[in-house]
Amino acid sequence: MKITRRFTKAGQDPFASVEYEKRTSRISNPDGSVVFEMNDAEIPKQWSQLATDIMVSKYFRKAGVPQVDEKGAPIRDANGNGKADPNEEPIDGAVVILDAGTTTEFVARHLDAADVTVFTNGIGAVNVLLGKDDVSVVVLGGRLRAVNQTISGPEAEHMLQSVVADYAFIGADAVHPQYGVASRTLEQSRLKTLMMQRARQVVVVADRRKVSTDQFNYWSPTPARWRLITDDDADLAALDELRVAGAQVDLAEPLRALTEPTNLKGNQP
Repeated sequence: MKITRRFTKAGQDPFASVEYEKRTSRISNPDGSVVFEMNDAEIPKQWSQLATDIMVSKYFRKAGVPQVDEKGAPIRDANGNGKADPNEEPIDGAVVILDAGTTTEFVARHLDAADVTVFTNGIGAVNVLLGKDDVSVVVLGGRLRAVNQTISGPEAEHMLQSVVADYAFIGADAVHPQYGVASRTLEQSRLKTLMMQRARQVVVVADRRKVSTDQFNYWSPTPARWRLITDDDADLAALDELRVAGAQVDLAEPLRALTEPTNLKGNQP
C-alpha cells in the first residue's frame, strides 16, 4: 500500500513551517472575575485570539476533564465518581438559577452538589427537585403558561432582582450568534434576559435543532462569555458562529428529543 504525502515535505520538520508566538489567554465570567489565565502559551501566529482561548481552555485548562492527583490517580468524590473541573458544574453551597424547559430538567436530575439553592420558574424542574434532600427550591412567582409549564411575569423578575447566582442554566427555543436566546413570549424573553444578568456563569442548554434557526420574535442577548451544551450532531458551521459570539461549546450525547417544533413563531399562544 502506498500513502501519498500531503501538507509536508520530505526531510523538513512539519513544525518548522509554522511561525509561533507567545500569548496570554484569559477566561472570565460575565462579572469580570477571572476563571482561568495562562501566560506565554505558544500559539501559531496566524491564529485569532478566540482560537487561542478555545485551544487553551480545552488542552491546558482541561475543562470538564476528570481531575487527578500528583501521582496521576483519579480524584473521586464520596460516591466514587471522578471529579471534574469545579468551574464546570455547581459546587456545594451554590446558588443556581434554573430556567424552565425540557432540557434544563436534565440539569435538575443531575444536580448532585449539596446544600444548593435553586431559583426556578419551571414546574417540571420543581417536580424533579422535590426528590433531592440537599436542594432548597425557590419557585419564582408569576403567570403560568400551561403549554410548557413556565412561570413568568413581573413578579418573577422582581424576585430575581435580589439574587446574584453562581450559575444560570438557560433553556432555549433557539440560539443565534447575533440575537442570543429565543423565547416564545415577550414575558419569557424578559425573564431569560434577567436570569443571565443575575448570574456569574451562564450555561445555555439546547438540543441540536435549536442552533440553526432564527424564526422567533423575542430574544435575550447572551453575555460576552457563556457556555453552550448541545448535541454532538449539531451543525458544525452554526457552532463555529456561536463560538465567535463568545460561546464555549460543549458537545454531549443526543439530548432528549423535544416534542415542541422549533419553527413556531414567538407570538404563538
